[in-house]
Amino acid sequence: MQITPFTNNDILQLPEINPPDWPNIQDKFEYYCSHKFCYPFKLSEGDKLIGSGVYILHKDVAWLAHIIVHLDYRNQGLGKIITQYLVNAIDKNRHPTIYLLATELGEPVYSKIGFIFETDYLVYKKPQNILIEFDNTHCFAYNEKYKEQIIQLDLITSGENRFFRLDEYLSSAIIFEVNNIVEGYYLPDFGEGLIIAKNENAGITLMKLRLQTQDNGIFPMQNSAAIQLMHTLKFPLLKKIKRMRLGTERSWKPEFLYNRSGGNIG
Repeated sequence: MQITPFTNNDILQLPEINPPDWPNIQDKFEYYCSHKFCYPFKLSEGDKLIGSGVYILHKDVAWLAHIIVHLDYRNQGLGKIITQYLVNAIDKNRHPTIYLLATELGEPVYSKIGFIFETDYLVYKKPQNILIEFDNTHCFAYNEKYKEQIIQLDLITSGENRFFRLDEYLSSAIIFEVNNIVEGYYLPDFGEGLIIAKNENAGITLMKLRLQTQDNGIFPMQNSAAIQLMHTLKFPLLKKIKRMRLGTERSWKPEFLYNRSGGNIG
């Protein structure tokens, strides 16, 4: 078995390792292969793809994602081998903090390497045939004048400089604005639909807007306003996903995160 860089030529083999309870991962790896800050790898046995993993570099933070082992090769320590390989490949002086979001299966593997628990992301499922009303009075399409405020709000919320990843999705953004002050924003085309807001009114409004077309809500357990909305709408709690960290702790505001973008950025 060997770990080597993942390339576009490997994409056709992805269905072999795609977990049955995950959505199709092909588009994620197409993204990784086409962006220079992403470093995808594969674990192979001969010509057979049996595992994958990727690390993603922001200014001074790294994220691990899509650490997957073929169903037929599990319980052999391969997930730990892939994860350790990715961790070792990252320059800790330039990227002293490494994050990942862990499934129930992956959490004990990452703990053995030294990752520690930070928080749970709660995953709620939208009931069928539910009507969600909202007031869009303060919702506006993106305008360049909002850009600097969005940068600062994202920096405060995430605790990291990652705006270059959001920039290409701003054209479809929905802004919650009051008196020219950006109180929240929603990026419908970025991952699972990132929502960040600095107050409950903005966050809940943008959540309701997103739920017009999406069937779930995923956010940190510290966001009590989002949890209350899920209870009010009678959304069942489907599962929890653990956010874990290796290295330097960073200040961030999970209560401002009303919907995550995805497992490869938080």
